[in-house]
Amino acid sequence: GVAVGVSLFYALIKPVNSWLVFRQAMRMSDLLQIYVLPLVLGLATIGSAAGVAALPTFTGDRLTQVGLIGVLGPVFYVIGLRAIAPATLAEIMSQLPLGRLGGLGRRLSRSA
Repeated sequence: GVAVGVSLFYALIKPVNSWLVFRQAMRMSDLLQIYVLPLVLGLATIGSAAGVAALPTFTGDRLTQVGLIGVLGPVFYVIGLRAIAPATLAEIMSQLPLGRLGGLGRRLSRSA
């Protein structure tokens, strides 16, 4: 219950706080893009991963379902981010040490 309460608090307060701080320098559409795109993409990717975990093959083992969601969710998110916002993915990958190894970041965000 506490985790849900804290999550809801920050989900509601942070966009309002950002709007109050940046309302002179940002349009509302820019602010919405900061919060809405990740939310929609996250819901779609975790929902897809949960859908895979709900297949009859995996329904008997909860630990396997949790593992599938934990592994497939981030993979689906990166794939979705590459399709929707490749420049954002390139920026994220450039900040990660893994993104610099073997040009992984360049390959993932090729179209950026």
